[in-house]
Amino acid sequence: MMQPNSVLLLANRLKFSADDLFANRAGILSPAQALSLRQARLKRVARWGTGIIAFAMGATALNARPMMLMFGAACLMSFIVAGWFQIGDDLNGRVLSVVDQVRVEPRVRMLPVLGYQLQAGREVFGAHNGLLGAFDGRRRYRLYYTSGTRTLLAAEEVGSAV
Repeated sequence: MMQPNSVLLLANRLKFSADDLFANRAGILSPAQALSLRQARLKRVARWGTGIIAFAMGATALNARPMMLMFGAACLMSFIVAGWFQIGDDLNGRVLSVVDQVRVEPRVRMLPVLGYQLQAGREVFGAHNGLLGAFDGRRRYRLYYTSGTRTLLAAEEVGSAV
């Protein structure tokens, strides 16, 4: 039987609402999630655009050769384009799900400062330390995520492990 606070705990830690969960169960993004992903897309472009400008200014200050400058800018631009398409896949694709037991652990076992990962079966997602303690290792959960960036959207407990 589901613990009454498990959905509330997960909603608080993953920042999703009942409307988000309902939409994700139908395989789509909620309007709030779509807006959040659009904002993430713009932030990513702005962050990489700032990186291109900083790179160009630094290379110019160091009297870098024009070909090096163009090559570096092209590399940074490819990250912008790739991110744009990944988030586009999220906005236009279906919400995917996986059901399994969940573990949250450091990406590198001895260095938790490098971040955390959440593992459900064979699927691995980036995670933040706020998810530590949110999942009971003896229970099974359904995780909803995007197809492009594999962003975790919502989660719900589905029962005890078999």
